[in-house]
Amino acid sequence: MNIISAILLFLFSLLCFLILFILYQSYKKPEITPEKYLRSNIQRENGKKRIICIGDSITHGNVGVNYVRMVRRRLKEKNVEVINAGVNSEHAYNVYKRIKPIIKCKPCWVTILIGTNDANNSFKKLGQLKARIETRLPEKPTKHFFRENLNKIIESLKNNTDAEIAVFSIPTIGEDINSERYKWANEFSKIIREVAQAHNIHYMPFFESMNSLIIHNGQKTCSSNRTQFGLMVGALIQRFILRRSYDEISKSRNFRYHIDRLHLNSTAAKMITEFILNLVNG
Repeated sequence: MNIISAILLFLFSLLCFLILFILYQSYKKPEITPEKYLRSNIQRENGKKRIICIGDSITHGNVGVNYVRMVRRRLKEKNVEVINAGVNSEHAYNVYKRIKPIIKCKPCWVTILIGTNDANNSFKKLGQLKARIETRLPEKPTKHFFRENLNKIIESLKNNTDAEIAVFSIPTIGEDINSERYKWANEFSKIIREVAQAHNIHYMPFFESMNSLIIHNGQKTCSSNRTQFGLMVGALIQRFILRRSYDEISKSRNFRYHIDRLHLNSTAAKMITEFILNLVNG
């Protein structure tokens, strides 16, 4: 093997290592999941009350600032166990399919922040195809399919737990109030509000809060023309390889609340945290 071949092999191996490292950092499981809680002795210690945060990557907390970790820190002295039931890329359908371990944890409170992927992937046919392949949806993501599965999630929790349930409207998609995806996220948030009202559960107006702040403070347009996938990959490289904070990445891209157009910085994560603390504190 000549020197050039050796260098190319080394560079290829390094690239593979970096890709695997980023994937591991992005998908590694949260500190306490429903499954881990049920397997461990945590549930038998101290008689703590339990709150379960259900969601997708925003809740999972590796891609973007981790609001569940913020909640855990703030409730440390309150004798409350905070369980993270967020899974990257999931839709409402996927959450419903894994609801049993959540129910078995016998939560006192449940928060639901799901629908960002339903909204984003239902916007165009390519996203619909991607969602069906990536998350094994039995049909293409639509408003109707989202509403149906959100209803199922809430009905399962109401019928099988004594938990106080709160559902969040989804965050804005990007921060350009005139963009079609931004308006599409609003449509899904309206569905969430209607479902919450029908079930008489707590509704957390997260989209509405973000929207008001964006209008009040002046909207910002992302400084990059890259696609959402490109923005997300770039953020992960900067976070896990270059060790930049998500807030630094957000600021460099001219966002107030996002790190890309879907995932959140600490300002938005703190907003979610305050909603949850108000729920727990009554």
